[in-house]
Amino acid sequence: MATATATLTALLATAPEVGVRSAAAAGLGYLPPTFPPATTDGVPALRRSLVEDADWQVHFSALVSLGTLRAGGDAPRVVASYLTDANALLVQAAVGALGDMGDAGSLGPLLRLVAAEDVMVRQRLADALGKFGGGGKEGGGRGGHAGGPASAGRGRRARHPRGGPEPRGAGGGGV
Repeated sequence: MATATATLTALLATAPEVGVRSAAAAGLGYLPPTFPPATTDGVPALRRSLVEDADWQVHFSALVSLGTLRAGGDAPRVVASYLTDANALLVQAAVGALGDMGDAGSLGPLLRLVAAEDVMVRQRLADALGKFGGGGKEGGGRGGHAGGPASAGRGRRARHPRGGPEPRGAGGGGV
């Protein structure tokens, strides 16, 4: 896995093609569920790409990956800086990433988007806010404990005991 992380990090930093850099940023977000144990080794490279890379596609992939990795530290603050970006796709990616991170400090900046003009931003916001309702405490997030829907695998929702998908917000206590 160290080889995959190192290779993707190098591609993100040095590939001349935007598509390759964007795919490398996305690939760093795919590593944890695909190559256990989970790693956040790519987080510094993803954060750096938000500052050093000029292309919005790389920023989009980096934002999504930071959310997938549930990056901590100052990553939520860095991601939140995209909530006012002129590119609505980047705003949507930032909203989704902050919802995935479940950082309680992100709730205030997210709530400022309730009246956003862009309907897709508001849709992403509704989904993101639903991820904060965990067990009566803000910031609990869906991925805050083992066995919750987030641990069921990337892109898959947990199964309800009767066979259907678990309703959104289940596993975290509350919606």
